[in-house]
Amino acid sequence: MSQTETGTTEPISPVKSASRLPSLTGMRWIAVSMVFVYHATWGIYPPSAFPESLTFVTANAGWVGVSFFFVLSGFVLAWSARADDTAPRFWRRRFFKVYPNHFVTFLLAALLMAWAGTEIRHVLPNLLLVQSWSWDTNVSLSVNGVSWSLSCEAFFYALFPLWHGLIRRIRPEHLWYWASGALAAVLLVPFVTLLLPDQPQLAWEPTPAYDFWFVYLFPVTRTLEFVLGILLARIVLTGKWIDVRPGAAALAFVAGYAVSLYVPDLWGYAAATVIPLALLIPAFALRDVRGEPSLTASRAMVWLGDISFAFYLLHRMIHAHLVYLVGTDHVWGLWDATGLAVVAFGLSALLAWALFRCVESPVQRRFGRPRKPRKSTHEPAEVAV
Repeated sequence: MSQTETGTTEPISPVKSASRLPSLTGMRWIAVSMVFVYHATWGIYPPSAFPESLTFVTANAGWVGVSFFFVLSGFVLAWSARADDTAPRFWRRRFFKVYPNHFVTFLLAALLMAWAGTEIRHVLPNLLLVQSWSWDTNVSLSVNGVSWSLSCEAFFYALFPLWHGLIRRIRPEHLWYWASGALAAVLLVPFVTLLLPDQPQLAWEPTPAYDFWFVYLFPVTRTLEFVLGILLARIVLTGKWIDVRPGAAALAFVAGYAVSLYVPDLWGYAAATVIPLALLIPAFALRDVRGEPSLTASRAMVWLGDISFAFYLLHRMIHAHLVYLVGTDHVWGLWDATGLAVVAFGLSALLAWALFRCVESPVQRRFGRPRKPRKSTHEPAEVAV
């Protein structure tokens, strides 16, 4: 941030968008690892397997990891948007980015469920990626439960051309007002649950099912984070960002996560950390623009970030069925649960690499773009979302 002689701060100058943001790609691996740790310490093993101090610290890791992905999705799509793009071309790229992995992991989940003798239900909502529109978690979290977030992403993508077109019309000096409104809306969403029924309750905790659905699973509600990401990208691209250094943003994120552990659950899902995330993502994007070194931009982290989408779709089913393979009568303790979690993490990463190499990457190359693109159109590499 530059400073005038009077000591006041000025916005950074406008920047040119890049096709890749390696620091953010690497951060995807950190976020998906948070989701893995949450699932490992909550739900896959009995509560006695890990000490309460550990499960307390990891209690919101999954929620926050997903919120990061939603804000990041809006940010990088707006960052890499092509001026001459069309909605059908955008939807084509998004479909072939997301759906092949979803379909393959859906089939794998169904096979594992059949092997374990688990009834396979709600097939059609899952295949159509509309399961998150149901308040019933038996529907929204069915088959490959983590794919509920893809249901939200499908809704985001359907409306991205509209949202991006509208936000591009906002005068640069007014973008912060709209971003502040989006942040305020995320903070206020849990209050809406006061109008929702108190019954039924979730099966795994004393929270009304309607409250959990509206705040965490409902695609319309989660669109607020996606739109916030678009607004943040436009703020950076138009030079209106108040330059926050990555270190300060990271500390703010850690502080926000700590706060999320002490607020009521409905605010812990996204509200407690949305402001730190709104600082973190642009700060690391600008680090890439400036060419500054970053641990998350290393080749290893970028590679892990590239496979993170496949890892996300695979990790929970692999982990849960490894536990099933050990046996339902096994008495889990800290060391054997941790050991199996490490095995599940490594196996999920290996299978994610295979899925990325054999399905995600070749399908995108083959079908993600028109066979004969216009010569005047430069198609930069798609930013991983």
